[in-house]
Amino acid sequence: QLSRALCRVDTQVDTPEGGFALAEWLRDGKTLLKTQCGPRLVADPWHREE
Repeated sequence: QLSRALCRVDTQVDTPEGGFALAEWLRDGKTLLKTQCGPRLVADPWHREE
């Protein structure tokens, strides 16, 4: 649905691990997760790293 929108949709999703762009994750299956310790490229932005 995002790709058929009349305008560009830029949705930022915040998780307990950090924030990411929803369209990037849906397009590539990976996204840049912005964390307190810096950005990380991840496939599962909800996965807790311990």
